[in-house]
Amino acid sequence: MGTLALSENQSLKKYQKPALSYCEQVDLMRRRGLKIDNEERARQFLSYANYYRFSGYAFIFQDKTDGDLFFDGVSFEQIRALYNFDRALRLLVAEGVSTIEIYARTQIAHYIATKYGPFGHLQASTFQNANKQFIKESEWRKWLKKAQDSVRYDGVCTAPSQHFKKNYLGWPDLPIWFLTEILNFGSLHVLFSLLLPADQKKIARQFNLNNGSTLSSWLRLLCIVRNICAHYGRLWNRNLRTAPEFPQDKRWNALRSKAGKPFAFLTIINYLLACVGEKTSVESSWNARFAELWSARPMLAENNDAFFSEQTGFPANWANLELWKN
Repeated sequence: MGTLALSENQSLKKYQKPALSYCEQVDLMRRRGLKIDNEERARQFLSYANYYRFSGYAFIFQDKTDGDLFFDGVSFEQIRALYNFDRALRLLVAEGVSTIEIYARTQIAHYIATKYGPFGHLQASTFQNANKQFIKESEWRKWLKKAQDSVRYDGVCTAPSQHFKKNYLGWPDLPIWFLTEILNFGSLHVLFSLLLPADQKKIARQFNLNNGSTLSSWLRLLCIVRNICAHYGRLWNRNLRTAPEFPQDKRWNALRSKAGKPFAFLTIINYLLACVGEKTSVESSWNARFAELWSARPMLAENNDAFFSEQTGFPANWANLELWKN
């Protein structure tokens, strides 16, 4: 291991690239072959989005084997249009995930409270099987400490936490319906993953799923997508290493080979939003607004449909798939 680490370090080099002014950044891109019709407009945009963020959208139009030269005909305005498309997609996705997250908080809290009591999440028996054996004892204790820390630090100023602290004994151990309003999405997912499989399955049915492991993988995936959106990361062609499970239903066959692509997590979001609407009558125009945004995607290649399909995983007939007909 030591020899391998030494070998890797020897292959590294010191970072020596200088900082460039906005004018110099524009000049660099132009020398690399990027078409820039309005230098002032380009400088203004880089003063907002910065060169490094912009380059995350530009790299697919560059030849990495030839000094990062841009392919013929690529323009600054095309890349800017892609940036704006991704921003609109990110805002739409964040909205969809937030709706699903609120529903998930409610369903998990309600199930635990009605089956195990308001403080069921504090009881070891909630996470033990019929033989009183823990499946994930160390994970539960670690989660419990983190939940208490969240109440002490993140939730100290929230209305639910303050109300409980002023009126009841036991703080920072809150009833589950208080706690789920303070936990971050990641901790909520961990709580769900710690429940017994039978309990997970019953909650999963509220999402029109037949098993808890699928829902757990989806919650994990949505945590990642949510964090990308929260930190304004590039989303439109993001390849995620965390691949979700899919139901055995044949409707999901088109996604199995594209589990890490945006096609997968966007289809999951659409499916879950339809479920929330069905179960709660919460109306959403997300599906229609996504279709509108997709139809207005920028022209980036001669065969634009094939280009976006390769980058995102969306097939040409995606709108006709049963999972998108809602």
